[in-house]
Amino acid sequence: MVAAFSTLLLTVTTQVPASAGEIIAAAVAPTVASISPFPGSYVRTGVAVTIEVRASVEVDHVVVYDGTTGAELAQLTGEPRKPWRYVWTSVAGSVSPNFQPVSTSGEAGALMKTSYRFDDEPPVVDYLSFEFPGGGFPVDGRVGPVGTLIYGVQESSWTVDDVWSIDGVIIPEMDEGKWSYPPRSEPYLLRIQVMDGAGNWGERTFSLTVDATGPSVTSVVPANGSRVRGSVVHSSLQADDESGVYLAELVGVYPDVEPPYAASLPAGKDGPRTLTWRVQDKVGNITLVERTVTVDNAGPTVTWAGPANGVLVRGTRITSGVKAADPSGVSKAQLSGTAADTAVPYSSTIAAGKDGTRTLTWTVWDGLGNTTVVRRTVTVDNTKATVAFAKAPKNKAKVKGTVKVTAAASDRNGVARVQLLVNGKVVATDTKAAYQFSVNPKKYGKTIKIQLRAYDRAGNVTTAATRTWYR
Repeated sequence: MVAAFSTLLLTVTTQVPASAGEIIAAAVAPTVASISPFPGSYVRTGVAVTIEVRASVEVDHVVVYDGTTGAELAQLTGEPRKPWRYVWTSVAGSVSPNFQPVSTSGEAGALMKTSYRFDDEPPVVDYLSFEFPGGGFPVDGRVGPVGTLIYGVQESSWTVDDVWSIDGVIIPEMDEGKWSYPPRSEPYLLRIQVMDGAGNWGERTFSLTVDATGPSVTSVVPANGSRVRGSVVHSSLQADDESGVYLAELVGVYPDVEPPYAASLPAGKDGPRTLTWRVQDKVGNITLVERTVTVDNAGPTVTWAGPANGVLVRGTRITSGVKAADPSGVSKAQLSGTAADTAVPYSSTIAAGKDGTRTLTWTVWDGLGNTTVVRRTVTVDNTKATVAFAKAPKNKAKVKGTVKVTAAASDRNGVARVQLLVNGKVVATDTKAAYQFSVNPKKYGKTIKIQLRAYDRAGNVTTAATRTWYR
């Protein structure tokens, strides 16, 4: 229903309009206590406005002024006793009548300013819609057996009452639009009568045919018993209905409201899957269609062959491999950034790039197109450790007895070991800082060449400058 609301204007003032200047306001004067209909209401032309005056003195009459021009419209008289009530019949165009009571002694009360909205036009029922669970449409001569009828009105005020009748018989229980009628060979004649806030009546009659048959469904894809694969199952259908198809919903998915009706839903686990279509026409009738398919959506089983997750690698390229198996067969395996490998064993190499973290991603496809993705993270380290003599005789020093050598080595990913070389041969290895060694010069001749060599955890090697000692 459609409703419009007026704005109340009710003001009290002791000022008298210029046209009534001969009336002098007194200290004690009558007052307008109430006005009916209430100011601000929608009224028809000719409505009787009742003014009740409260006063401690005798009231003689009430003067009616035009609120726009200030012109006097009427003087209302009544019985000179309590309660003082006066009636004024409205005239077209007087939307703002003002009322001022006057006592028998000529004392003028406060001016009561009011405003009314005049409406002499009957409401127009301009549309009718039929609503049912999940939807609703404007009525085009057809409705379902059960639902709710809602009408719309063109009206400047608001509607306050309506009367519904079917085939000329008033149906009181339809005041909320509840509709429940079976199909029959001839249409039902529905008449709606509506009264607005000013008391005007309007009406309209609709011819309604009841449709209780659901849509006709054809050409459902995939066919019953089909096998499907992939991450989603795609389905579609065609449907027709004399009242028009409202929607086609593959249960579990948002409905489709435009043909061709199509939808997709997650394939879920491997095995049988029932697809249920719910097709609804524009008056609420429903047709259900079921199809059973078999889902095969399992990716291959993949085992990582190397390198292990989190290891340090060095060099310009990284070699990686996987092992894979699948009941449908493995079609190919691809290390991201390289070409796919179609032959067992699945192996490939990729540029190592700059030092830092590198993620290796393998994608493996089975014979049906299902995929499995596996990842491992390695750290590329091609930066050598630093190594130097921390404590040791200087180059060209003369030595005797047991000589102590301490090495200083560091690497951002860790030092694996430091070796002491004498005359080009490894004579000692230390894996813990500080790296300390002892040298007996007597074992190595008169001239001794001393070197330090450090390995980081990735296998990079560096050597400190050689020192020569003499014995």
